[in-house]
Amino acid sequence: MRKLVHKMLCAAAIVLTVSLLSCQKDESDPNPPQTQEAPTIAIEVTAAESDHALYLYTITVEHAEQAYFLTLESDMTEPTDEMISQIGTRLSDGVNRDLRAEGLTASTSYTVYALAIGADGKTARDRKEFLTADVVVDNNSLHATTAMGVYYGCTFSENAANYYFMLTDCPFQSGVAQGAGKMVYFDCYGPVSDTPSHAVIPTGKYTYEDGVTHEQFRISNESTVLLTVDESGKITDNIYFSEGELDITSDPSGSYTIEGRFVTRGGEEMRISYTGTMELTNQSGVYGEDITVETTYAYSDMTYYGDAYGAGFSEYYFRLGDMTPDSDGNPLGSGYVLDFDLWGATSADADNAVLPEGTYTFSSDIALNTIAADKSCGHYTLPDGSARYRIDYKEGTATVKHTADGYEISGHFVLEDGYRLNFSYKGALTFKNMAPAVSEDINEVFATGEGSYYGDLYGYGTANYTLTFTSSDGKTVLMIDMNDELDESHDPVISEGTYTLDENGSAAAGKYYEGVIDMWGPMGTYCTINAGTDQEEYLLVNGGTFTVTHKEPGYGFTFDFTTQGGTKVQGSYDGEFEIK
Repeated sequence: MRKLVHKMLCAAAIVLTVSLLSCQKDESDPNPPQTQEAPTIAIEVTAAESDHALYLYTITVEHAEQAYFLTLESDMTEPTDEMISQIGTRLSDGVNRDLRAEGLTASTSYTVYALAIGADGKTARDRKEFLTADVVVDNNSLHATTAMGVYYGCTFSENAANYYFMLTDCPFQSGVAQGAGKMVYFDCYGPVSDTPSHAVIPTGKYTYEDGVTHEQFRISNESTVLLTVDESGKITDNIYFSEGELDITSDPSGSYTIEGRFVTRGGEEMRISYTGTMELTNQSGVYGEDITVETTYAYSDMTYYGDAYGAGFSEYYFRLGDMTPDSDGNPLGSGYVLDFDLWGATSADADNAVLPEGTYTFSSDIALNTIAADKSCGHYTLPDGSARYRIDYKEGTATVKHTADGYEISGHFVLEDGYRLNFSYKGALTFKNMAPAVSEDINEVFATGEGSYYGDLYGYGTANYTLTFTSSDGKTVLMIDMNDELDESHDPVISEGTYTLDENGSAAAGKYYEGVIDMWGPMGTYCTINAGTDQEEYLLVNGGTFTVTHKEPGYGFTFDFTTQGGTKVQGSYDGEFEIK
């Protein structure tokens, strides 16, 4: 029994010794487990780099697996950890310098929040509140926020392309300033663009010339000006430069960095800068590519003029485009509008005129089955509606077919650079009848008369007058466009005599112009019947005479005209005749 107790005590002693040895061994382990330190984060708001729109921070992060910061206006709800980590900016471990908060509002309280997350999920936060500076008005600088321009190509020079653009810090909408600021326009010349429909201002230094210049990498004073604008968007001052230069860096995508320094004619230095995109509208007349316009609309000003020139065939004018019509049938918004002036066989029913089938050829001369060059052209309106420019053609054709729904019209025009504008249309055309009227002969004793004196309006050395005579009921009006001896007095007097048709455009004294109707309405010498009513018609004078005599208290006139419709317009007027 004593031996058993002794063995047990020995065994216990051995166990205790092993345990002590074991503890001693643990204490001597060269890689003991480390205690996880809590993450820390600290914010320092440094001074603004330039003005109230940009503030910089330094944020120090320690013992964090992830870290973020977020800047909000101070009156906003304080963000949760989850929000900061989801939408905040990621930080690295250590010192994070020159962290940016951009686009801040002046005189406004902001709070920057920072969050650090440890490996064990523990978090630490910091926050700093600061007030942005007041707006500082710097009259000697323009930090532009908007840019827009036009590429005119070699319109003004054979050796350089014109890049005309505007930089502004004004709020803009549809090409119009909506608030106060500055706008500066630069009339720059540089290398010709290979892609005129997507032109980019070439990279380089542009030097200002206080005079008209069309040399490459020069700025002409011809259309260069700095404008100041008030809160209503009204221009308050025009400022011109005496010297300066622009450094322009651009890339094919249309992204620019523009820095300039100028001296005004008043001796003040002006700094100008812009960073961002700029679209240049192509008004060069050269497109560098084919254009295809699938016209889906015919607009309200479709007109049948009939045989207004006595040519033996008739004029059909209409407009097609891809711009949505407004409630009055006029093009609205942005896109293309194409004007067509076709000459074809005369319609049997002028009130329901039908454009004849066939192929029409672009021509500077009026002939059967032609597209008249003087009224046929294209127009393009910018996406913001701020500008519209013309597209001219040098040749082309249009093919007209009748369909169950009206017409199928297709063809192309060749542009100035040899590229094409292709077009197509399917739909109705409803022409308004403005053909020369055919009515009973007119023989009217007019109740009133008056004249307008334009002097040597066209530079022919003769005086141009328009004479207007109106019947007692106001429904018959005779308009005469005539030339007489030049009278430089303040009280011109029409010469006595008989006036005849000017058949060759001589504008000689004693002649009158024949009546015509074009896209602007009747011109020359014509008689309006049913004036001011829905049945208003025009009798276009193409022959005959009128006679002028001096009578107290004014003039005596007698009329004996023929018209394109075969109707005679005769009559007289005696009485006072004011000439304005």
